[in-house]
Amino acid sequence: MRPLTLGYLTLEDVSPAELVSVAGATGFEAVGIRITGRKKADPYFPVVGHRDAVRDIKRRLDDTGIRLSNIGAYYVTPDIDAADFAPIVDIAAELGAPLIVANNHDTDARHYFETMAGYCDLAAKAGIRLVLEFMRYSQAMSLEHALRILDTLGRKNFGLLADPLHLSRSGGQPSDLREVQADRIFLAQLCDAKGPPPTNIADITHEARNGRLNPGDGDLPLGAFIDALPPGIELECEVPQTHLAGLPAVERARRVAQACRSFLTRHAERSDGATS
Repeated sequence: MRPLTLGYLTLEDVSPAELVSVAGATGFEAVGIRITGRKKADPYFPVVGHRDAVRDIKRRLDDTGIRLSNIGAYYVTPDIDAADFAPIVDIAAELGAPLIVANNHDTDARHYFETMAGYCDLAAKAGIRLVLEFMRYSQAMSLEHALRILDTLGRKNFGLLADPLHLSRSGGQPSDLREVQADRIFLAQLCDAKGPPPTNIADITHEARNGRLNPGDGDLPLGAFIDALPPGIELECEVPQTHLAGLPAVERARRVAQACRSFLTRHAERSDGATS
């Protein structure tokens, strides 16, 4: 069975350390955690500048044997510079995270590319890659736009995160991913959604952060999405469902794990049947 990663957004209300334990208890092979708020002023679980919190995350990774897939940190915004990301890179290196998600919310293109150049250089020195997720409500609004950003920056340690929801909501198709050079896609996510795309940015944002569905429960062409990805690409389960917030974190994660594995099993069986 293909290994799966538990994405932090599935359980955004859970601390990074606890998320590691939940991933280990529910059959995930890896976990992605967030260590800051989306913006510098956003409140979040205290990690940066808190050595005890970092040690707790590391201890739980060691105890569970879970692999740390990626770290989420600050968006790149007009009020942030490359130096602000130095402690993020240091923590990622200490914890052994190979990827940091670095999304573009900077409306000043010149500032963005200056910041990202420095950020990429900091990460490269630590052997870490940065990943850009294209989203309608960001400054990388589509796959095509994100590829132009990568081309402009020209850093080998800066690649793409492919998400089926964002691909659909930005007007893309799974076949578009086949045109992307395989080594430019660093990570992919798995979720589903129903119905036509929301008509405004506020609703698109709300759907992405709160209203995703388990794979197979919606209308997204997930089979075609998976088939269009580079072979062996890591799949991170990102299925935030606020209507389940009253359930224990372990139960929510278990449901997502079961749904994702069930979908992948069905997809593999269909693929095998089509080629037999």
